[in-house]
Amino acid sequence: MARGMNASEARRAAQRKFGNRTAVREAVYEMLTLGFGLLALLLVSGPARTFEAAPNRLLQTDVYVAGRDGYHTYRIPSVIVTPKGTLLAFAEARREGAEDAGDIDLVLKRSTDAGATWSAMQVIGDNGRNTFGNPCPVIDRTTGTIWLLTTQNLGEDSEQEIIDRTGKASRTVWVLNSTDDGRTWSAPAEITRSVKRSDWTWYATGPGVGIQTRSGRLVIPANHAVAGSAVHRSHVFFSDDHGATWQLGGHSIDGTNESQVVELADGRLMLNMRNHPRKRENFRAVALSGDEGETFAEPRYDRTLIEPPAQASLLRFSTATTEDRNRLLFANAASTTRERMTVRLSYDEGETWAVSRVVHAGPAAYSSLVVLPNLTIGLLYERGEERPYERLAFARFSLEWLTTGQDDGVGNTAAMKIPTGVLPAVVTPFDENGRFAPHPFERLLERLYGAGVHGVYLCGTTGEGLLQPPDERKRVTDVAVACTPPDRDVVVHVGAASMGEALELAAHASRAGARAISSLPPLAGGFHFTDVREYYRRLAAASTIPLIVYYFPASYPTITSVEQLEELCALPNVVGVKFTDFDLYTMARITQPDRCIFNGRDEVFAAGLLMGADGGIGSFYNLVPELFVRIHTLAREDRWPEARAVQREVNELITLTQPFPLFPAIKQVLTWLGIDCGPCLPPRRRLSDAERTTLRAALVDKGFWVHDRMMR
Repeated sequence: MARGMNASEARRAAQRKFGNRTAVREAVYEMLTLGFGLLALLLVSGPARTFEAAPNRLLQTDVYVAGRDGYHTYRIPSVIVTPKGTLLAFAEARREGAEDAGDIDLVLKRSTDAGATWSAMQVIGDNGRNTFGNPCPVIDRTTGTIWLLTTQNLGEDSEQEIIDRTGKASRTVWVLNSTDDGRTWSAPAEITRSVKRSDWTWYATGPGVGIQTRSGRLVIPANHAVAGSAVHRSHVFFSDDHGATWQLGGHSIDGTNESQVVELADGRLMLNMRNHPRKRENFRAVALSGDEGETFAEPRYDRTLIEPPAQASLLRFSTATTEDRNRLLFANAASTTRERMTVRLSYDEGETWAVSRVVHAGPAAYSSLVVLPNLTIGLLYERGEERPYERLAFARFSLEWLTTGQDDGVGNTAAMKIPTGVLPAVVTPFDENGRFAPHPFERLLERLYGAGVHGVYLCGTTGEGLLQPPDERKRVTDVAVACTPPDRDVVVHVGAASMGEALELAAHASRAGARAISSLPPLAGGFHFTDVREYYRRLAAASTIPLIVYYFPASYPTITSVEQLEELCALPNVVGVKFTDFDLYTMARITQPDRCIFNGRDEVFAAGLLMGADGGIGSFYNLVPELFVRIHTLAREDRWPEARAVQREVNELITLTQPFPLFPAIKQVLTWLGIDCGPCLPPRRRLSDAERTTLRAALVDKGFWVHDRMMR
C-alpha cells in the first residue's frame, strides 16, 4: 500500500483484508498509525492524526481536582471529540463551594492524545460572581463548528428561588461556538426567547452532550420547571440551519429532568431521563420520538437502569449500517445512592442492556461518554473516595475490556472460560476505621498484573472476606473487575455466615463481571456432608458463572474423603477445587482434564503443579508474584530443577515470616513496598515495633530486601 492513499482507497484495502465493517474502521486507523497519511478518515474529518490502539484495560486520569486552580469544586462533566480527534472536557468550576448557585464559571481542558494528558485549564464562560454552567456541546459535521449550549443566572439566586420566582432574575439560555478545534470561543449569544416558554422558571441544558441526526438537525436535551407548580420535565430544542437559529422541541411527562438523547437505527430519537422529584424507586425513564424531537410518546421505565437519581450519559457506539452491529452505551451511578459508576452496552437499541462493568465502585455522580476515532471509549465523570465531587476523572477503555472479550451481541453474562494459572489471594486494604480502601487496592492490582499473574482471588481467608460486611465485599469485587484486563480472571470467594448472603454475593459477582465464584463449606459447625453438598448444589445452581469448591480441611474439616470431593465436582456448574492441603496424593486423585485444580499451599506450589494442578492460589503471591509466575512458567516447560530452585527461594521467605502473624506481616511488607494496605480487621492485630524491626532485618539479611524493594 503506497503512502498518500485517500480514504476510499484505504477502505477498499481494509475490506480486502478484514471484511466486516468494525474491522474496516480499525484497519483504517491502523494504517493511519503506521503513517500512511490519510487525507480524510472514514468517520472523522480533518487533518490526519496518529492514534494509539484502544487500551485493553481501564485507564483513569484526573482532569479536574477540587481545590486546584483557584476553585473549590468542579462539577457537571461534559466531553466531546472534535473532527480533528481532540477531546474537549468541559466543566463547571465552582469558586467558593460545591453548591449549585454562586460564582460558577465554565471551564475547558483539551487533550490531543486520547485523554492521556490534558492542557492547562481555560475559562471560556465567566459572568463575574454569577452562575455560568450546564455545558452541553454538539458538533455540526457539515461545517465542523462546535456549538456549546449553556445557561446563566444570578449567583445570589438559588434554584428554589428561581422556581418560586422569589429571586431577582430567572435562568437564561446561551450559545457559544468554536471554529478552531476548541482553542478559542465566540462571545455568548442569548437564545432564551427561542427555547424557553414564559411560564418556565428553572431551566438547564443537558448536562452532557447534544447530537446531530442523519438529517443534519442539531438536537439539545434540556429540562425545565413550570411556574406555580412542582412540575419538572425533560424537553429538547433544535436547530435546522447549522446553529444560526434555535427552536423549541417536544417535552416529556411530569417528573422527568436531566436527560440525554440518541438517534436510533430506525431514525427515531430516544430520550433517557432522570427522575425528579425523587421517587420511592428510581429507574430511568425512556421516551421515543418519531419526528426528530418535536413530540415524544409516553415514556417507559427501564428497571435495569437504577439511579440515585442523578444525571446519566447515553451515546451511540456503532450501527449495523456502518459497523458490524448496533451498540448503545450508557453510564450512570447505578445505585440508590451516588456511587458505583457503571458503563452498560446494549445490542438492541436500548431495549435491554447485555453488558455491564463498574468503572468506580466508590462515590460517583454525573458523567459524560465519548467514543474516540480509534474506538476507545472515554468517560468523564465525578468521583471520589469520601464524596462524589472530589475530582472529575477521565476513564478510557476498549470495547473488549467493557465486554470482557465477549462482544458477541449476547453480553458478558454468557459462559466464560474456566480460570487457571497464578492467582494471588489478594489482601484487602482497609483504612483506620476498618473500611475498604480502594486506592491502595488498585495499586496492588496494578503491581500484581504487571508481574504477569493470570488473575486474582478475592475475599478469601487472606482477603479477610469473612470479616467484612456484604456491601464492602461487593465494592472489593467491583474495583477488582474494573482494574482487571479482559484476558485475566477474577474469582470471588462468596462463602458467608448464611446461605442467603452467599447467594447474594454470588449474584453480585456475576453481574460485576467476575470469571468464577468460590466458597468454603458452610461456616458453622455440625454439618453433615449431605448438608455441605446441598450448600454447594444451591450455590452452583443459582450462579451464572462457574463455582470452585474451596477445600481447606485444616480449618473446615467437613469434607473428609476423595469420594466426597468427587461428588462435589460432579455437581452442575462446579468446575474445580481450590485445594489447600499438603496431601498432594489426594489432590492428584481428583485431577481431570475438564477440571481446574488450584494448589492452595504456597510451600508446595511446584510440587502441586508436578502432581497435576492447573495453577495456584496463595497469600505470598502478594509479595513475590514474579517468583510464582516463574515457577508456573518453568513447570509448563518441564524445567523442574529450575522450578524447584525458585520454590526454595519462596520457602525461604515463608520461613522468615513464620515467627510473625501471617496477614499483618504481609500487609506490613506491602506498606514498605509503598502500598499501604492498612491494618487487618479485628481481632487480628498489627505487628509491634519490635516485630517490624526484626522482620525487616531478617528480610535484609537474607537478601529479600534491598533499597526498599523486594528482590529475587
